[in-house]
Amino acid sequence: MDDPFLTDELTSAAIGIANPALAFDDTAGTRRLGHFVGRNNLANFSFGGPNDSFNRRKQKTLSFSDNLSYVTGSHAFKFGGEFRKYQYDSNLPEEQATEFEKFDSFTQLLTGNAQEADTQFGITDKSFRFQDYGAYITDDWKVTRNLTLNVGLRYEFFGLPTEKDGRIGNFDFTGFEQCFTPQGGTLSLCDNPTPGFIVPSNVTATGRATVDAAVGATRLADNKHTLAKQDRNNFAPRIGIAYKINDRFVLRGGYGLFYDRPSASFINTVFSNYPFLREVEITAPSGNVPIQDAFNNTSTTIPLNQWLPFRIVYPAGSTSGGYTIRDNTPIFRDARGNLNPLEFGGGTCSATNQSGCARGNIAETFEFRAVDRNLTSPYVHQFNIGAQYEIVRDLLFEARYIGTRGHNLLQSVAFNQGYDLNDPNTPDHIYERFNQAYIRAGSPRGALRTASTALERGRGIAFGFANSATRNPQDLNLAPNGSVINFEARVPILGFNVPEALLLTNGSESEYNSAQFTLTKRFSNNLQFNLAYTFSKSIDNNSSDPGSTAGSGKPDVPNTGFVTQGDQRNLDSNRGLSDFDRTHRFSANFVYTIPNFGSNSRFLNGWELSGFFQAQSGTPFTVFASEPEITATSQYGDLARGSGGLYRLGFG
Repeated sequence: MDDPFLTDELTSAAIGIANPALAFDDTAGTRRLGHFVGRNNLANFSFGGPNDSFNRRKQKTLSFSDNLSYVTGSHAFKFGGEFRKYQYDSNLPEEQATEFEKFDSFTQLLTGNAQEADTQFGITDKSFRFQDYGAYITDDWKVTRNLTLNVGLRYEFFGLPTEKDGRIGNFDFTGFEQCFTPQGGTLSLCDNPTPGFIVPSNVTATGRATVDAAVGATRLADNKHTLAKQDRNNFAPRIGIAYKINDRFVLRGGYGLFYDRPSASFINTVFSNYPFLREVEITAPSGNVPIQDAFNNTSTTIPLNQWLPFRIVYPAGSTSGGYTIRDNTPIFRDARGNLNPLEFGGGTCSATNQSGCARGNIAETFEFRAVDRNLTSPYVHQFNIGAQYEIVRDLLFEARYIGTRGHNLLQSVAFNQGYDLNDPNTPDHIYERFNQAYIRAGSPRGALRTASTALERGRGIAFGFANSATRNPQDLNLAPNGSVINFEARVPILGFNVPEALLLTNGSESEYNSAQFTLTKRFSNNLQFNLAYTFSKSIDNNSSDPGSTAGSGKPDVPNTGFVTQGDQRNLDSNRGLSDFDRTHRFSANFVYTIPNFGSNSRFLNGWELSGFFQAQSGTPFTVFASEPEITATSQYGDLARGSGGLYRLGFG
């Protein structure tokens, strides 16, 4: 970043915008002028520093290794070991500076209004520590004059990262399994994730009262990394074979098992988690958030745990209302200073009597990155077999098959994907959310039915009305006012964002097969060349690194590796060609020494002609829509939103 853009003249305060996050981080990155971002017709418009422009990382590695060779008879042994100690310091503030998003027009911007405003409260500095160990032994064994074997075994231990002050927030899904089943769980469980949050056993106070209160209300894990156990069984055998049939014909093959270290993805996953950090998103009716006063009604003294639990609210007394999600903060006015609407039937709401008002802000649910407590090391099988044949002197042909199989590969999944309420697999407690919100509002359309399921009690009363776009006589996704119920309200656990509530876990698989051919002419008669052709296919269900933390500088548009795309409840449907697959690849290079025809002239000697050529298939291409969820029946026919439908499937 350039210092000229961090002057006092280029700050939010200089143009009259107050950022309450300065109470947590009064640095240049937080004081700077915020980020302003357009959408739809202004999709390519933005100015100000992107939300990841002030990320900082520093890594120190201490390593020690030793290797020893020992030759005896027909055996050549090698063995050794390695120790590495890592210190990884990071500060990923994301949006602690202000961010104003989703301007639909310049008029909206020039009149000082935004669709939403964002900042973050909490602590972003992290100092991770972890250690790795490795040891190996190999033997090159010349069995006979024509047969050579290479056998070996390697052991890897990848230590799970710990944070110096225990600033790791994670989530334990044990006990929450019923929230994801058709029978559903209780609202007391599935609408309050507080008991599932965990922090390491070595957690210490941050010195920020609002953060420390949330830490104190969070369950301690029984270790410093929050996972169930370290993965200690990473034994990796290797074997290679070479057999010379005669002086011109050789067969070769081999197999190896290789483990991958998950530490970097772990660190990048937990970088901004509750209870140490909380994104604050401000919205207002009709998208009229006043830029200058957006955070006026946002207190910096409310403990972060008091944002929970979120709840569904239906406007009291309305026969044609819709559902909103509100947090649990003691806020009774929106960003424009207007009192919140009534929530309770028969209640009243005034400047002096707020008992009937809807409590809290229209909620920005938690953008939480969890790590599977049973995470293990990914591993890959690699194998090959091939033949080399010298056609004539200095001309060598080689044909080889090479394959790999990846298992337990890392992937990030959006664990809280919402349901289509018409799906019979929808957990029953999700319907009960809307029933209870409707009852609190005074049951303005009449009492619910008497039935054994929440679905049947509320159908056609609290939810489920005719959809004119699809001609469905009863679309269960519709609220009484005909709007599509918020996709973040149709989730298994209320309070987690949909595409940005992620779980880093094992589960991806990969498969690569290739036939590779080369024709090599060693230098003779003034010429050498190499011709190579590969016919291959790479298949997987996720091609990207799940450790991605940044997007393109635009909100809601992260790297594709940030979360596995598509239906999170049917990730096998993602199986297909890898993003980097190239079916055909041909390359050629040559060097030709131009003869001097016996001349001793220095102008004719030493000239060479060389060249290189490559041709290959293109990679697969996928179209993504960054924000496609449907909010109204009229959008069912919209190309972008209709493609995302009711789910908002992992950013596209």
